[in-house]
Amino acid sequence: MSQSTVIKSTLLSWCIIALGAIFYMYEYYLRISPGVMIPDLMHYFSVGATSIGTLAGFYFYAYTPMQLVVGPLLDRFRPYQLLTLAVIACALGSILTGIAPADHIVIAYAGRFLQGFGSAFAFVGILKLGATILPHNRLALVAGLVTCLGFVGAMAGENTLAALVRHFSWQDVLITIGIFGFFLAPIFFFFVRNPHKTKQKQPRASSKEIFNGLLLTIRQPYLWLIGLIGGALFMPNSVFASLWGIPFLTQTHHLSTAHATFATSLIFLGWAIGSPLQGWLSDRLRTARLRLICVNTLIAATIIYLVIAIPNLNYIVLCVLLLAFGVFASAEVAVFPLAIEHMPIQYSGTAIAFVNFLTMLGGLTMQRGIGEILDLEWDGKLSHGIRIYSSTAYSHALYTLPLFLICAAALTLFAHFIKTRRNQPSKIAGAV
Repeated sequence: MSQSTVIKSTLLSWCIIALGAIFYMYEYYLRISPGVMIPDLMHYFSVGATSIGTLAGFYFYAYTPMQLVVGPLLDRFRPYQLLTLAVIACALGSILTGIAPADHIVIAYAGRFLQGFGSAFAFVGILKLGATILPHNRLALVAGLVTCLGFVGAMAGENTLAALVRHFSWQDVLITIGIFGFFLAPIFFFFVRNPHKTKQKQPRASSKEIFNGLLLTIRQPYLWLIGLIGGALFMPNSVFASLWGIPFLTQTHHLSTAHATFATSLIFLGWAIGSPLQGWLSDRLRTARLRLICVNTLIAATIIYLVIAIPNLNYIVLCVLLLAFGVFASAEVAVFPLAIEHMPIQYSGTAIAFVNFLTMLGGLTMQRGIGEILDLEWDGKLSHGIRIYSSTAYSHALYTLPLFLICAAALTLFAHFIKTRRNQPSKIAGAV
């Protein structure tokens, strides 16, 4: 193969990865949407924080358990087929949430669940494409770049959604987002393909091999540990940046909604900046990935604690802290190459999805969990029919974030102990 052909093939591979990342941006747009609509949703459905947390959490009720299914499906079927169906599910879910009647919040729950179902294929599907068409020494970089694009979309989405909701109804915004998804679907079907495939049919794993791979993955304590570490690092995105951060900053730091939205969106910008840097650094320090994660986790825990514990921070200082938090928390991208390196290549999709499943457990449990803590500490204060929660209530609820991060830093030590005691990849490769 000539050098020019190799260059063209490599560029085409990266273009396909970038195209796939558009879906990640789209699903992230949907994921964060309730965070800028909390007052409107509370007023429209006449509910409190627990119900809003439940509505937001229904995304993760589908997304998280689906990871155990998505991985094997991606190892069995072609990614472009599954990604096309997934974006259609997201679009339908967005429209369903937008048309839910005020006295039937369960329909909004169903739409949110459908959004999570479709979104479950995005990140894992792109990494599966990367594992198939790119060298393994680029996997952390792929995870970082894809995450970067996703969080660029999240930051832009949080600010543009807030502006759109101010000028249009939240229902119209969600319906429009859903319609846009139907334009994306044919693009994924025709263009997100493996450019290296030959005319011969590529062998696919049998159902028995897929089942064995899932069992093998679940039996790895190392994968459980790195998945839980990733979950603690990602949880503030699901709990703080995507949902409760804006009302917390308006209440505790006395910011306007616009200023609070911009400040929380800086976490996404931090992730967008940090993800490719952390991915590149992780690929350079392959044997020290866990140490890199540990240091970043401790710094992230310290920063988010300061944001929660110190009221009325100077706005510029607050913005710098939230931006820095995103940069350090983005070390989460390094858990995925750790999972891929740990398992045989034919089970890479299953390994990625299982770790992503654990990573998303925080959003599944704590979006509603924070809402329940807030409702427990609610003093009965109302404004225009909407519950108002005290600064103390928000602080008590959100102190769970630095606590989980400190626990994650401790888990890196256990993961390092397992990794150094046994050469897992070579032993696993011969186990199936």
